[in-house]
Amino acid sequence: MIAPQHSTSLESAVGQPRGTGLAGRRYRKGRCTVLALSGEIDEASATKFREELDAAIDQECDKVVVDLTDVAFMDCSGIGQLVQALRRTAWTPGSICLTGPTGPVRRVLELTHVGTVCPIFDTLENAVAPRTAG
Repeated sequence: MIAPQHSTSLESAVGQPRGTGLAGRRYRKGRCTVLALSGEIDEASATKFREELDAAIDQECDKVVVDLTDVAFMDCSGIGQLVQALRRTAWTPGSICLTGPTGPVRRVLELTHVGTVCPIFDTLENAVAPRTAG
């Protein structure tokens, strides 16, 4: 498990060219756990992505915010892991949301209709803001 407030490498594939793979860190922001990622979420990094999602879900928090601002690419392997995590949180008090997807990542989320089951916010501040009634 990654200690909050510490950066960690999530590199998963040995021998990948520099600049590919997945890196990130997990930290607390208010009552949320933020999983800030960078790089690519693909078949080579999907298992590590799942492990990090699971670890974030296991922390006692109201919400897990997956920050995709610096993720350049996500394929169906990443979508599959995200959907599994959403299913897991359906039985827990916490929830998952996404923030900051750009370009190809936003397109894949739109094509797969992930936004219909997982809130997507444009900024981290909006994602971690407490919900208000009304």
